[in-house]
Amino acid sequence: MSLVAQAALAGLLLLLAGCAPAAPKAPSGTLSSPRWYVLRSGLPEPERAPDAEPTPFQPWTTQARVAGFVERGPTLYVAVNGWGVVAAADLAAEPVAFAAFEDPVLFAGRSINGFYADGRNLVVHVYRNTLFATDPPPGAPEAIVRLDTASGALRSGTLPLTRLGWETEDVVHLDDGGWAIAWKRTGAKAVSFRYAVYSPLTGNERFITQRDFLASYDFHGMLAAPRMLRAIDRAVRSAVGGGAVVHYELQARGSSTILLYRSGSEGRLLSGDAKLVTVPVVRAKGNYYALLPGGSVLAADPSRQGAPAAIPLPALPPGWVYTDLWTDGTTLVVSWEQQRFPDVGAAGLFIRALTPASPAPSP
Repeated sequence: MSLVAQAALAGLLLLLAGCAPAAPKAPSGTLSSPRWYVLRSGLPEPERAPDAEPTPFQPWTTQARVAGFVERGPTLYVAVNGWGVVAAADLAAEPVAFAAFEDPVLFAGRSINGFYADGRNLVVHVYRNTLFATDPPPGAPEAIVRLDTASGALRSGTLPLTRLGWETEDVVHLDDGGWAIAWKRTGAKAVSFRYAVYSPLTGNERFITQRDFLASYDFHGMLAAPRMLRAIDRAVRSAVGGGAVVHYELQARGSSTILLYRSGSEGRLLSGDAKLVTVPVVRAKGNYYALLPGGSVLAADPSRQGAPAAIPLPALPPGWVYTDLWTDGTTLVVSWEQQRFPDVGAAGLFIRALTPASPAPSP
């Protein structure tokens, strides 16, 4: 389970108790070999291995690490915590050329807790996480940063409570276009929480209860899951054990909407009787691709019978983990980071072409 997922779960349990260069142009070429990219000064740079050079550890709240993927047209956008967004349209290039959209006033010292598409804009949710003693951001509190993918311009956005010193600790995008927001304000003597539903179209905000906010996560049961996701779930549960609760975060290629599915008992999870496993899943070209906690990828093809196929990833050094994935069905991009909870050291991307995979091994 990634540090971000651990932090999200911890947050739930606590609740219960400027301009940049334009993006690259259209893709070309063929990926001939797998490649590693290490984040240095917020930009992915090619490297022979993830541990080629040591990276100083920092709290995960501010360290440079991959915080999400959004695809728009031929371009893949990657949110980089503490820095901004990088973009690449030709993932087959060797090396890949990444364009950077950065602003230290908006991103430095803040955590990215959401990355979405809104028309031609990309929306990045940011906040200052005060869990650790890190340097304060150079600017005033911010809630959202919009990246105009046509011009490359970054624009900050404030929400009503932002102006009063509140930070958006968590944001859930609702089916009707609204945002359910968990607000946090850190004072000299206490930390306060409030919950609201905000409409980005009208600017209206109404307050809700903590229970209503938690209900906005809207997890679907596995009976409502697509057939290929159920096949992946059978393989995942064989690998992690039947006592775990598995959260699947399903994203279709070209969409930033994430559908949530739960396998296992919510009651056992909230009571602390079950461990949580979070599995990101991407649907591309009719197939489903899932990143397992152990660092392998399963591919469920509707034309194949039997278990999902296994796509090998290189073994990482001890303390390194794979955290998220994106694919267009041709190229696979997987984020990774060096974890020493609550800190992160090196972080970056692994990119490889998708080839016919072998059947998943029996548990």
